[in-house]
Amino acid sequence: MPKIKSTSMPKIKSTSIQIATHDGKFHADEIVACAIIGKIHPNNIITRTRNQSIINSSHIVVDVGGIYDADAGRFDHHQDDCDLTFTHDYTNNWSKIPMSSAGMVYKYYGKKLLLIVLKEEGLLGGVDKKTISALTQQIYWQVYKEFFREIDAIDNGVRQWAATDLSTTPEYPITNNLTSLIGGMNYVNTSDDSKQSHLFKEAMILSLNILILKIRKCWIDTVGYNTEKIQIIEDLDKRFETHPSGHIVFCRQNYRNWRRVLGEYEKKTNKSPLVWFCIYPYKEEWRIGTVNDRSFTPRRLIHDKETLMKRGVAKKDIIFIHKNRFISATTNMISAIALAKVCLKDYV
Repeated sequence: MPKIKSTSMPKIKSTSIQIATHDGKFHADEIVACAIIGKIHPNNIITRTRNQSIINSSHIVVDVGGIYDADAGRFDHHQDDCDLTFTHDYTNNWSKIPMSSAGMVYKYYGKKLLLIVLKEEGLLGGVDKKTISALTQQIYWQVYKEFFREIDAIDNGVRQWAATDLSTTPEYPITNNLTSLIGGMNYVNTSDDSKQSHLFKEAMILSLNILILKIRKCWIDTVGYNTEKIQIIEDLDKRFETHPSGHIVFCRQNYRNWRRVLGEYEKKTNKSPLVWFCIYPYKEEWRIGTVNDRSFTPRRLIHDKETLMKRGVAKKDIIFIHKNRFISATTNMISAIALAKVCLKDYV
């Protein structure tokens, strides 16, 4: 456990919150952390410095200062013994990642931030306080996993692959993550305080906009998930009525969350056999989607158009088949079920 200096947040003698962070090259973690604090406290002054007297007198200190004490407004993670994670529950892999200043600030201010953003985005209309509280708790964890986790990991040098998997060379690098984008916004001469201060503010705006989009997505996903979960499980339980193999599930609606619920369903219940294809309506079409394994490879592929026609699927019923054969569309429900059944014949 890190040594936490006993201190208290300096008293606010003016209407402006004084925020201190380090100067020089900026990184995604302090950019995001400052963006969150700025959203909570719009009237603020950010000073980029390593001057200890300025740091000590600031109301909130981010990514500098050598202290992690959220109640005192201190959010630094560079101490040798500071390896705290967003949650101390080590049953989930994602919780093993040490927090950067971004994770620290989100952990302290996150729920307040979510309520501000959700209200501004008009997503709380007609929702009672009890439901808002429950949903906010759900997306609090989801936003961390989908947005902050990778920032914490990259800033702390946590590999994306286990050490035993390092021999696997990716086909392409991921260069458009937020950490890379913000890193690329630094001025060529990072000692130019004037240029860096301007670009720091630009990076804060970028990161906040992306974070708001992520919060919107997680809210919509969670509301939809809670609404759809029971129906999707009912459809999964009835999949043997669609085909005796159990490899095809017929969904009554175009559920936004069917893949998520399916993954949880198979993991928690150890249901066998695994689902290979999902049939669902989309506008005037009926679509067939494949189910991917953990490596994002479809468990089974949809046949190409020529093969399907040879095996009795009418050409007029096929709207399209993706060239990578992970999704297809037909004109009606009967044809969609027939197409999926034809695809099973080579596998069952």
